[in-house]
Amino acid sequence: MIRKIVVGVLAIAYPVFVFLALVIFKLPVRVIGIVIAVFALSMLILKGSDDRSRVTTIALAVIAICVMVFASEVALKFYPVLVNAVLLATFGGSLFSKPGGIVYDFANLGDSTLRYGAHRNAIMRYCRKVTMVWCAFFVLNGSAALVTALFMPVEFWTLYNGFLTYMLIGLLFALEFIVRVHVQRRLRRPVFISQMSRTSREDDCILAYDGRFEDGVFKCWKDFLIESARLRDALSRRPEGKVVVNVEDNWNFILALCSILQVGKVALVPSNLTIDFMRQMDDGDMACLSDRHLEGAMDIGDILSEEKCDLDLEMPVIGPEARIVLYTSGSTGKPKACEHFLWELEDDNDSLGEYYRKDFQKRLLVSSVPPQHAFGIVFSIIKPFIHAVPISRRRILGPDELAGLGDHRLLLISTPSFLRLAISDDAISHGIPSRDVSMIVAGSPLHRHEAKKVAEVFGRFPFEIYGSTETGAIARRVDVDEEASWWTVNHSVKISIDDDGCLVVSCDGVHGECPFTTSDVVEIREDGRFRLLGRRDSIVKIAEKRVSLVEIADRVVQTGLVEDALAVRQDSESRGVYVAVVAVLCDEARARFEGMSHGQVVKVFRNILSNSLEGVTIPRKWRFVDAIPRNEMGKVQMEEVDAILKEPVV
Repeated sequence: MIRKIVVGVLAIAYPVFVFLALVIFKLPVRVIGIVIAVFALSMLILKGSDDRSRVTTIALAVIAICVMVFASEVALKFYPVLVNAVLLATFGGSLFSKPGGIVYDFANLGDSTLRYGAHRNAIMRYCRKVTMVWCAFFVLNGSAALVTALFMPVEFWTLYNGFLTYMLIGLLFALEFIVRVHVQRRLRRPVFISQMSRTSREDDCILAYDGRFEDGVFKCWKDFLIESARLRDALSRRPEGKVVVNVEDNWNFILALCSILQVGKVALVPSNLTIDFMRQMDDGDMACLSDRHLEGAMDIGDILSEEKCDLDLEMPVIGPEARIVLYTSGSTGKPKACEHFLWELEDDNDSLGEYYRKDFQKRLLVSSVPPQHAFGIVFSIIKPFIHAVPISRRRILGPDELAGLGDHRLLLISTPSFLRLAISDDAISHGIPSRDVSMIVAGSPLHRHEAKKVAEVFGRFPFEIYGSTETGAIARRVDVDEEASWWTVNHSVKISIDDDGCLVVSCDGVHGECPFTTSDVVEIREDGRFRLLGRRDSIVKIAEKRVSLVEIADRVVQTGLVEDALAVRQDSESRGVYVAVVAVLCDEARARFEGMSHGQVVKVFRNILSNSLEGVTIPRKWRFVDAIPRNEMGKVQMEEVDAILKEPVV
């Protein structure tokens, strides 16, 4: 390191060294050459052949030899000319061998995420232009250095090459920085779907990829213009005013959604893609756009394969009242329509502010959430599309797939159920800590012990979002301390409590009934943060006592014998109202209870819980399962839970 510094200082201060030797100390030219030669030779001997300063040292040696042979002061002043020539050859040669030139390599050293960003091609073009500017500078600066060496006295030569050159280099750096900031702002600025036009992005702006990003199977802005035009042409010939988006591929989803809205139709997004669910949605004025080869549906693959020469690539303006209807089935399985204007989902896209957005465009986005869910459509589809973050066309189905995504920094859009699977499988969790993975999670709250385990496996806590299909994102939290059970309300959201203790929400994202009353019982602090106490139906009265089923489930988990637990209300003519529990035993508990009867295991739990729960609130019915039935978003499927509780004890 010291040797590198010495060589670097000499390379920069060379003109001053020559001025002092010639003018101040009046040393003979050959003596100066000998000093330079000795220095260069010692550096070559002491330094390895792979050292980056080797070229500088060799250049000094060449100058020293010429000075000693010809006793020429001009040769002594030729070093800046030689440096500019070497730099010109290096920068200029890179223009023929690398798309972005050597400047792109420098940029990647400072920010390795550039190679998998949406604007990779635009950045390469910019870096290539900057490389060409530097080539022009080396030509002009080298020419000036040559003129000063041949025709100017050593004083002026020193002034130009030892001072003015570095001033010009600094000025060029400053101007490039100003231009770069402007270019970055232009490339990274969000463009809302309702404001998009044909020129909103560069034609080769990467919006989606298939497989691994480095495979290079991309969909770009030009593809979006062409393919959305084909879908618009097909949709405009249909009489129906509503179109179901029955799509699995994330790229096809954003194509379908935008095309439907651009032709003035209503986009219907079912919570699942089954035929029965869509039949329940059908009101007679509904077409279907699908990539799943459904009978009677408009097939996206067939439409996109058609060759048309007269396509209009100008994007129609989407009106502010463009409607998207999200369907949720909850635990009942029956479709419930939640209507939103496009701008409401776009605004929900920004509701969490700069907390995560500063990191959003510097990671490769992957999602395990289907686009049919409100959380998925906003954070896996709309948000990345607005911010030009490339999306994977295929969602990942299991945490083991994270290992096949390369060494990129990842932003994982996921659910608690996905994370539970990741932390419960040692074969998966052991390979994850080497990855740089940020997580945005929604669907259901993570238990505190689960969040801690996720932090142990992934190296950071997940960023949790609380919200609903009706309201969008309401609040957020990151489980880092004892305050983690409290949620921070997003900006523009106002909350209160109704007479039953349920959370009441007022925000721009609520379409229709506003304020919207949730089914979540909460406690609100003076600072505006709130804590979930359970669902309205999770507060029950047993022997005149109000009991929280969520609290009981937490107490069961706190025994350290189970990984997951669910407490539910049960009604019986003989017992009256009582609590039942469905629990997943941990590995240690399975080993401990091996050979014991069901009744003996239940007795162990009842004895432990007697220290924290009143006798009437201790669960009376217990069922131990491999996993609590939940859907893809982590929501409990009560019909399956009821079936489990009705099963006889084995």
